[in-house]
Amino acid sequence: MSYPGGKLGAGVYHAIINQIPPHRLYVEPFVGGGAILLKKRPAEQSIAYDLDQAAILRLSEAVPLASDLFVKSRLLVGDGVEVLAATRFERDTFIYCDPPYLQTAVLTRLRYEHILTTAQHARLLKAIKAQRCPVAISGYWSRLYAEELADWRHIRFPSMTRGGYPCEEWLWMNYPDPQITGQLHDYQYVGKNYREREKFRRQQKRWSTRLAKMTALQRMALMSVLEETPVEKSCGDPKR
Repeated sequence: MSYPGGKLGAGVYHAIINQIPPHRLYVEPFVGGGAILLKKRPAEQSIAYDLDQAAILRLSEAVPLASDLFVKSRLLVGDGVEVLAATRFERDTFIYCDPPYLQTAVLTRLRYEHILTTAQHARLLKAIKAQRCPVAISGYWSRLYAEELADWRHIRFPSMTRGGYPCEEWLWMNYPDPQITGQLHDYQYVGKNYREREKFRRQQKRWSTRLAKMTALQRMALMSVLEETPVEKSCGDPKR
């Protein structure tokens, strides 16, 4: 589903989903076209907001009936900035923000139904910095974001504007890199590019085939080996 600022571009949603840590509740305050919500593995619960009622309607029609996502998600018309300012989410929540980009950071004419002012962006940044759970926010580089999120981790990757112009997407995060800690919510897009992702998919398919041929006892024995194999972890709180 095409949407201004949507994340369906080649390699875009892959890069974002590869940075999402494990979580029970998924919250997306500016869901728009819902690319990340639709592409990622569903959480136990998902809540998505958007001020654009038409966007919420289109997204509700795009979610397959009786699917895991349909059963576990709520799509609501609401002001994402005010939701975040009024709510402190639990630590088992992951918040992904993809707000209408700051006007001073956008090269082409804004096509959003609802535009955030600089003051609203500042309020949004204050609200997400007050959260105690993992938060990620997309945008283009701007002085406001660079200064307010100076102590947050970030990645950059190439993308295209709706008008077909090349641009650089930024993703700021207040938690350790889940690819380094080995703790991702969704492993289906692992890989830096298409070739690496295809290689990993082939490996997954081989593993699945081998597991299918194992007896229940063999599978349990394998699980015991995996549980005993040390994995380097980072359990620090999100940066504040």
